[in-house]
Amino acid sequence: MRRIAPSMLLSVLGLCSMPVFAIQPAQDYRQDELLVKYRNSEAAADLRGSLGITAKRSLQKGRVELVSLPLITSADATAEMLRQDPRVEYAEPNFRRHKFAFTPNDPLFPQQWGLQNTGQANFVSGGQAGVPGADLNMVNAWDGSNNRTPTRVGSTAVIVAVIDDGVETRHEDLAANIVAGYDFKDNDDDPNPSSDEDTHGTAVAGCIGAVGNNGLGVAGVSWKSKIMPLRFDYDVATHVEAMEYARDHGAKIVNASFGGPGYSQTELNAIKDLATHDILYVASAGNDDSNIDRGQLNYPANYDADNIVSVASISRQGQITSFSQYGPLSVDVAAPGLQIVTTAIHDSYTTGGVSGTSFSAPYVAGVAALIRSQYPSATVHEVKARLIESGQNGDNAKQMSIGGRVDADAALDMAARPSLIVKSVTLDAAGNHVLDPGETVLMHVVVQNLWLAASNVRISTAAENGITVNGITVNGGSVALGSIAQNGTASADFSITVPAGITGHQYEHFRFTLTADGGYSTTRGYEDEVGKLPLGTDVDAGFAGSSADLYDEYQAWHVDVPNADARYLVIESEANDDIDLLVKRSTPPQYDITVGIDPDSDDEDGFFCTSGTASKCLDPDTYVGGATQTGLERVCIANPGAGTYHIVAVNFAQLPAPLSYRLSAYTSNICGKASSSGGGGSFGAGASLLMALAAALRRKLTRARCAGNA
Repeated sequence: MRRIAPSMLLSVLGLCSMPVFAIQPAQDYRQDELLVKYRNSEAAADLRGSLGITAKRSLQKGRVELVSLPLITSADATAEMLRQDPRVEYAEPNFRRHKFAFTPNDPLFPQQWGLQNTGQANFVSGGQAGVPGADLNMVNAWDGSNNRTPTRVGSTAVIVAVIDDGVETRHEDLAANIVAGYDFKDNDDDPNPSSDEDTHGTAVAGCIGAVGNNGLGVAGVSWKSKIMPLRFDYDVATHVEAMEYARDHGAKIVNASFGGPGYSQTELNAIKDLATHDILYVASAGNDDSNIDRGQLNYPANYDADNIVSVASISRQGQITSFSQYGPLSVDVAAPGLQIVTTAIHDSYTTGGVSGTSFSAPYVAGVAALIRSQYPSATVHEVKARLIESGQNGDNAKQMSIGGRVDADAALDMAARPSLIVKSVTLDAAGNHVLDPGETVLMHVVVQNLWLAASNVRISTAAENGITVNGITVNGGSVALGSIAQNGTASADFSITVPAGITGHQYEHFRFTLTADGGYSTTRGYEDEVGKLPLGTDVDAGFAGSSADLYDEYQAWHVDVPNADARYLVIESEANDDIDLLVKRSTPPQYDITVGIDPDSDDEDGFFCTSGTASKCLDPDTYVGGATQTGLERVCIANPGAGTYHIVAVNFAQLPAPLSYRLSAYTSNICGKASSSGGGGSFGAGASLLMALAAALRRKLTRARCAGNA
């Protein structure tokens, strides 16, 4: 899109005689409310009763009331009547107050709901409109003095490195903010896209730093921060080279809108090296709709490094999007990532919107750039803490990530404080580390402090579905953790009792409340599952379906097997559509699986991975029943040892409607029931690996995948 000259608006005055009308002022107060001060409390009760008004709030220690008026009355008329009553000292409207926030003049800004959500219509016909305020709160962040002047729009001293498929450096909305970069794919100093397929990096760059208020296209989050384009070949080697270039050429933030299930020590070491140079690394959580607290196979977002900020995606309604990976322990924050309007190659814009956590991450990288612009001495830990502590309650983003939806204004305004997060949660009971009906489990919680030292730290835990904590149903009481230094940790143990009689599968949500001296208080979340599979008994279960529950694609089960002389442990599923099974002894299986794709389509790529380190992405100790494209799957484990076998049932079909299935585990001297005709059995780990490989090939396993292809 090229610059279009603005239209000329001609105002012609006095050429003809026209009637003059008085301008009617807007009624800038709430029409059904009044503020009333009575001379005594008895008068208040009498007047409310006689006029049919009700008290909504008590203000100024009870001396003033906010009252609600009947629909048939007007605020003006009622106020005037009350003023004439000797029992009323005064009555006045409940005037509205407005933020004097600055709005940039970029013509596509009204479509950028992620920066200012006014309830814009969905780009998809029939799609749900936005929820006002479900955004990054950028207009208030830019206008820090609240006088309609943008004063917090970034600094040229802050460089954000964009490691991607190239950035169109001459783009009309980016060129002013581009600094020298490099192409590590072609080994030259031209990091521009090399083909029309390389569209991703330019869109990412626009989210971070498209020039704002320039009358062109879109606004980025940080209008003045610099963008360092680093083109790489979507592998670890060129990624590491790009990080080293960013480190050596002054970058303060690195944006990584990509991922894959392979764990690389070389890559992790390079990210940790960035931390020693105080460089923040912002990564996409991924688009495979799984809880990476459990799967833990999406890197780099899921590496354990304190300078990584992992970002999930939210919709224009403020909810975690259906495709986004999430994790209340592993994903740090959430940001808009659906139908994002940003820059595109060939001097154009994504006016139809692009989606994916690929675009959530650069929004957060842009906010981080604003923080580093306003607080040049802020460490990586402070920047990360400001992002997390800014998180907004009121939607499920706070339940499904550590901090929730980022609020840029809050991140910039907040005073220094502790930043307490739940680092890890482990369960220990009867040696199987899972929640069983009727069982009491020890929950070990590790708390980390990211920012200022915290004193008199306390933690309490609440649960749902009748689960008790330390014998208490609603809240398990608080446990003292003492003082926690910056980057320090402390731990607490809780006794968790699961009600007896639970059958089938059930999600369990826990809420931790953390407090410290100075008025600090926050809540963090944790999710677990109850899925006891009795040996020798069929259990009926079901996935809710994407139209009812967008986060119900992977259900965790377990079966306890005593010493047995049977030749096989058999685990089977029966369903009307494609589900898969993962089984592993002693520890839950890890995975990164792309659900909802057509296995026979050459246009849909995805992962089916059970190991981040083993050959072909497949763990030889994880048994996979996934060779068929039906719901009839079977895993046969030869000569099973005693212990707990952890099972993940995968709703691979991912249909909108609910999908019922039957799950069973039993021991047998043959692989499967004598009358059974379905399934794709796997005989021991070696055979299971072959079946898993077939499943992986069927699902178009790729080495790396851009996180933006939602």
